Amino acid sequence: MAVILINVAFGLWSIYQFSTVGESAADAIAGNYELVTTSLQLGQLIDRQVDLLQRMTNTVTPDPYIIQFEQRTTEFRVAVARLAENRTRATEAGTSERISEEYDKFLLSAQAYRNTLAGRQRGDTREILYGEVLPIAGRVRQYAFNILYQNQNEIATIRTELRMELRQALVLVVLATAIGAVLSIIGAGFYSRWAIRPIVRLTRAVQNLTGGRLGERVLITTADELGDLSFEFNRMIERLRHYEAMNIEQLLLEKRKVETIVQSIATPIIVVDADMRLLLINSAALNIFRLPLEDVHAGRRVEEVIHDDGVLRALLRALDQQSDADGGSPDIYMVREEGAERFFAVQALPLETTSAVSGAVMVLSDITHFKELDRLKSEFLAKVSHEFRTPLSSIIMSLDILREGLLGELNEQQKDLLASSKDDCRRLSKLITELLELSRMEANVRHRTVAGIDLKMLLDAVLRPHRLPAREKGVDLVEKLGDGVPVIWADPEEMRWLINNLVSNAVRHTDAGGAVMIHVDVDGANLVIAVEDTGHGIPLDSLNKIFEKFHQVGSPAISTPGSVGLGLAIARDVVESYGGRISVASEIHKGSCFTVRIPLARLAPPNEAVANV
Repeated sequence: MAVILINVAFGLWSIYQFSTVGESAADAIAGNYELVTTSLQLGQLIDRQVDLLQRMTNTVTPDPYIIQFEQRTTEFRVAVARLAENRTRATEAGTSERISEEYDKFLLSAQAYRNTLAGRQRGDTREILYGEVLPIAGRVRQYAFNILYQNQNEIATIRTELRMELRQALVLVVLATAIGAVLSIIGAGFYSRWAIRPIVRLTRAVQNLTGGRLGERVLITTADELGDLSFEFNRMIERLRHYEAMNIEQLLLEKRKVETIVQSIATPIIVVDADMRLLLINSAALNIFRLPLEDVHAGRRVEEVIHDDGVLRALLRALDQQSDADGGSPDIYMVREEGAERFFAVQALPLETTSAVSGAVMVLSDITHFKELDRLKSEFLAKVSHEFRTPLSSIIMSLDILREGLLGELNEQQKDLLASSKDDCRRLSKLITELLELSRMEANVRHRTVAGIDLKMLLDAVLRPHRLPAREKGVDLVEKLGDGVPVIWADPEEMRWLINNLVSNAVRHTDAGGAVMIHVDVDGANLVIAVEDTGHGIPLDSLNKIFEKFHQVGSPAISTPGSVGLGLAIARDVVESYGGRISVASEIHKGSCFTVRIPLARLAPPNEAVANV
């Protein structure tokens, strides 16, 4: 309280000092300003009256000028009276009296000049005007301007004096502020040492509580907020003691219940902490990973007992707060039991607290049945496609024979029907080829011929059949090969098929006036192939599904004839077989951009020219 009173007193004193200086400055400036304006007014009035006298010479009706002359006379008398009232220290004594005397002489000479003009008095008007009136008016004007000069000097003197007074006041205020600050610091130091003692005791009690020691109470008996806080703190400690004694048994019971439930579930489950140490593993997981019970105990690191990379990756993703849904398809774990294969989808979820991830839970779902169904579906598609291929080839050959007219001349309508039939057969042949390629990829049967590929020559070969259809459609094809793109070692047919599929899709979905750009470049350790178009774009709900098998953008009624949505699925499998990835960015009515990234290390020259994958 004393510190506050000291600061308030110094503040009021500072305000008084500055207000005193301000009032002095205002009074001095106001008086001098009034004298300056009055002296200027006197000079203007005498000049106006001289001008009026001169105008009387050139007119036959001087009455208006006489009236104005009398009005200026009255204004001059009032200004002289105001000058006498506002005299400052810079104004010489008797100045207003001398101005009045000279002005009276001016009025007498002006009256004589007017009488001479009117003929009531004999004399030369020019001699009176230039010999008497103007010299007297000059002296009056000079007296008025002397007042102006005197007060200008006075203002400069006042400014110097005010600056000195302000500097003195500022020095005093700074000294007073420094004294107040020192007194405030000294007072605050004494007060803080007195006030902080109960806070220190309370802080020590909180630290003991954090360390699990609930026996220490806080002894603060002051009748203020700290006293109330210590009372409530002591009550909280008592309640914590009670809860601790009551909850330990309850927590142990709940833990046993959870462990019993997890052990009874037939689905393999693994629980780890944030350091990848085992917290819980059920019997089903022990059987799947063939782990003896005596070798698995809580606290052991997961990688010491489980050596599958897919399982460890899933747990690490969960600890990094990345769900399997965000990372694409879940990892698959395969185990052989009595000569049969069982497949499990590895899924992991983070155990999140309010501040961080404290662990992860892994569930291995048995998908053997779905794998078997997928295998049967692939085999069925492969067999059906293979059975279709031979008769379809026969049909195409028969159509060619008929179109050539080897069995007789055909009219134009018959030729059109045969041409349409051959186009349909080509679409069916393309569909069968894609189905067979998909079946081979799903069965992991791929005969790959690796050779050195010049990407410039590959691009020219791929784009050559597209240039004429694109030109007829009004679509520009632009290719750009970056500097430093090396010769890559891959299957030429796969690379040709990959780029051809992306370019054909881009041209097909781009309207006249648009463009398709193909960029090939090196980005760090990756080969980048980007196919960008200015076409229709892909809806947002299809961006995450466009690489799935049999998925088509839009309704079947507007889909491309002969396409069932396998091209991009096969393209993704080809890219992933080289360790790369394919992505898409699109915006409706603005176009799409498909980007392929393949590690250059996977495209380096192999030890053998032919590799079977």
